[in-house]
Amino acid sequence: MQLSYRGSVNRWECDENDHLNVRYFLEKHWQTLTGGLAAAGVTCENLSAFIQFQHIRFLRECRIAAPLSGYWGVVAAGDGWVEVLTELRSGLQEEACCCCIHRILEPAVAAGLQTVTDELPAHAAPRGVEAADLAYARLPLGEVAEYGFQPIGMGVIQAAEVEADGMMCMHHYMGRLSDSMPHLWGTLHDGEQRLLQGEGGAVLEYRL
Repeated sequence: MQLSYRGSVNRWECDENDHLNVRYFLEKHWQTLTGGLAAAGVTCENLSAFIQFQHIRFLRECRIAAPLSGYWGVVAAGDGWVEVLTELRSGLQEEACCCCIHRILEPAVAAGLQTVTDELPAHAAPRGVEAADLAYARLPLGEVAEYGFQPIGMGVIQAAEVEADGMMCMHHYMGRLSDSMPHLWGTLHDGEQRLLQGEGGAVLEYRL
């Protein structure tokens, strides 16, 4: 895999536990991906519009001031699509802390990245969330209440959250999910705000 990002964890990127918030994990994955594509000479306007899915695994937390490195590589390719793995590694020993598989459904990008350069490591492969488990994600919005779903997040997309093409930045999708979690905990625990009692949650795997 090739290095395409280097940075660190800023205080303003951390949550109430002084850990890197999930939205900024994804923001650094995006820098790793776009930096890698640029280094490979592959350009794509409105890249976010061509992301078919992202599969993310969180392996360990990253604390304030931790050095981060981002690596990328092509792990699968087909007719008109390509899957790129980005991996964030933390600390001077560069331990893998978060992996993301991006499936890009764009013929020009796929043509520029047809050579599979890396094998998908076991720690980056899907583990608990399979595509077959996502039937609820395909429900029309008007039907979700019938299955007992409740809104845990609402809002309006702000100008500062979009790219030049008007599409919302990928990490802000994750940010909206992160911001809604206290409402989820409250719903699951009959309105009890358990975060104030020293309890919280940790994300292990996402399929977006």
